[in-house]
Amino acid sequence: MIFAVVDLIVGVSNDAVNFINSAIGSNAAPIKIILLIAALGILVGVTFSNGMMEVARNGLINPEHFNFAEIMLIFVAVMITDVILLDVFNTYGMPTSTSISIIFELLGASIAIGIFKIIEHAEYSNIAQLINLKTTTHIFTGIFLSIFISIFSGLIIQFFSRLAFTFNLQLRMKYLGAVYGGIALTAIIYFILVNGLGGSTYADVVIIKAGEPYMGVLSCKAISLSQYAKDMSWQINIISFLIWTSILQLLMWLSKIDILKTTVFIGTFALAMAFASNDLVNFIGVPMAGYESYVDYISQVKLNPNNFLMESLNHPFKSPATILVVSGLVMVITLWTSKKAKTVVKTSLDLARQEEGEQKFSTNALARGIYRQALRLNIVLEKYIPSRIQAFVRKQFSNTQKQTKGSTSGKEVPAFDMLRASVNLVVASIIIATGTANTIPLSTTYVTFLVLIGTSLADNAWGRDSAVYRISGVIWVVSGWLMTAFIAFASAFGMAVLFHFTGVYGIFGMSIFTVIIFYFTHIIHKKNKGAKDKFAIQQELLEQIGVFESCNNKIISTLEFIKTETENILNALDTYDRKLILTSKNHIREITNETKLLKKNVHLTLSKTNKETVHYGLYYVQVVDHLRELVHSLDYIVQPAYEHIENNHIKLSKQEREDLLELNQYLNEFIKGLTKEINLRKYLQVEELIEEQQQILDFIQHIRQNQVDRICTNSTKSKSSLLVFGIVHEYNNIVLQLINLLKSQSNFNK
Repeated sequence: MIFAVVDLIVGVSNDAVNFINSAIGSNAAPIKIILLIAALGILVGVTFSNGMMEVARNGLINPEHFNFAEIMLIFVAVMITDVILLDVFNTYGMPTSTSISIIFELLGASIAIGIFKIIEHAEYSNIAQLINLKTTTHIFTGIFLSIFISIFSGLIIQFFSRLAFTFNLQLRMKYLGAVYGGIALTAIIYFILVNGLGGSTYADVVIIKAGEPYMGVLSCKAISLSQYAKDMSWQINIISFLIWTSILQLLMWLSKIDILKTTVFIGTFALAMAFASNDLVNFIGVPMAGYESYVDYISQVKLNPNNFLMESLNHPFKSPATILVVSGLVMVITLWTSKKAKTVVKTSLDLARQEEGEQKFSTNALARGIYRQALRLNIVLEKYIPSRIQAFVRKQFSNTQKQTKGSTSGKEVPAFDMLRASVNLVVASIIIATGTANTIPLSTTYVTFLVLIGTSLADNAWGRDSAVYRISGVIWVVSGWLMTAFIAFASAFGMAVLFHFTGVYGIFGMSIFTVIIFYFTHIIHKKNKGAKDKFAIQQELLEQIGVFESCNNKIISTLEFIKTETENILNALDTYDRKLILTSKNHIREITNETKLLKKNVHLTLSKTNKETVHYGLYYVQVVDHLRELVHSLDYIVQPAYEHIENNHIKLSKQEREDLLELNQYLNEFIKGLTKEINLRKYLQVEELIEEQQQILDFIQHIRQNQVDRICTNSTKSKSSLLVFGIVHEYNNIVLQLINLLKSQSNFNK
């Protein structure tokens, strides 16, 4: 039960992306409003999840062939594996499939224990007796079929939606908005409420329906609410469409309601509800089955757990409403508090955003090959499609007006507009709810992510400058899904084998190991997020105080950093302090990541500070380049120094250390002079500093000559010589970059 709560937390951290990314990506509302709507959807959705609980109990295994001891080992192995696996994926912002993970974990652990049964018991000859192959095949078919349905549904529906509305939404919404909203809301209501009612706690509610009159007397009959909804599906759809279309049109006339925003809100609620009803089994299905097994076992008097077969898991079971509601509350709290959830959301939005933005993924040969083939296919299609149709489609899909508006407002441009967000939500809700109604535990991650990719493809969001990177990103994510299946199966298999031999000691040890994993992934996520947070703070400061002031502050802090770290590196070489050099290496790596982000986002930064761009744009680019080169030089100093100490090479000679320490003194004095000039902003000592720079460069030449003399007299070793030459070369680069930086400051301060 403890692992059930933890699994809910890590599971929602990964799957929150599935139902909030569209609302967040379109900036439909403040994040708190979006989370509140999603939270309400989750609380309602958990009451629709009862039908899915059977998947964990008897959907993949034949429980009547496993005894109580075996079934408990399987369930514990599954839960520990799931918690570790999902937490690691969350740490690196990878949206994986909780459905795939739980299914393959159940298979892996069950097959492991099943092998021992076949070895120990003659009545079992093959694993097919223990695994429910028919249902397993049914589940796999549904999951993988949903992948193709999702991407093509998103692509086709978004294509025709954009063709009808274009990117100039306000104009077309006046005439078609109410009809579009009526269709969207009708689809959501039918597939979520009507089609998904069968697996809910309300499915067996009895209602009285009028029957056929008999001998002039009106008869009545009692039927279930779910059956009534199915019988009246066409009437419900027609009435729902007419009512919603009328209400929305009336509201447009009276209050100018934003239909797309309303659809996004309702879609977010519906998708959160669909997620909770379909995916809750991934987190509490196994613990609930384990709890039921335990209750069933202790009801027997002094029965050996190795002889008590779990046939009871084949019987229908309704999860207590209290358990469902508590699970929903845990999911809601996680949704509001999880920082890792935000990391996973960002990965999906980066791959689907309309603008180019920062490209998180680097390219690979497969992505480049796919893109080249897509370009060739496009050339072929253009030959057969009439030019008039091509011109019409290009006009409908032109988003120049949107891009101009976003880039000149000074505000962050949404990843995509409300139309695409509403299509994402409606299509994904329908596919997931259909799976729930048929008790197929679809991967909500697969569905929502691929719908998102399909709609972005239809919207021409993948331009020539970004497509190959995004294809790489999709390949990376899909590869992660495939790896999830393999890792989940292998890990749960190994975990079950371990528990079979070690029993409670192994379970206790792995529980402690899980806590340790949690601690380290928390540290890693915090460190990775730290660099991005620092960049965000710098960007915010840049917008508040201006380009020049922000750059001025950054230059001064970088100069102080160079003084501190060069001194630390040389001290570490002098004393062979491994801890000091490692600390310095980590600090420099953090600053390297910061300057890398600055350089990668120059375009974004300048577009946000458009009022100052004309005067300060070139200056900002120059400063970022100089800072990047300075930090590069530090990196090229610390890395060989670290390797020298780490590999226990011979210490530098006394003369070599003295040369480097004297050079560092010159550099420190030079940096002090630069800092003073930048702070005073008068730049009267520039010529004197240039002369000082030349003196340092001359001294560097002197050190090089000294080192050559030592080599000729065999008074130094080869590793030491390489290290000294490398360090003085980077000092040379630092001094050159510093004076260039000063000149840039001087020129743009005039």
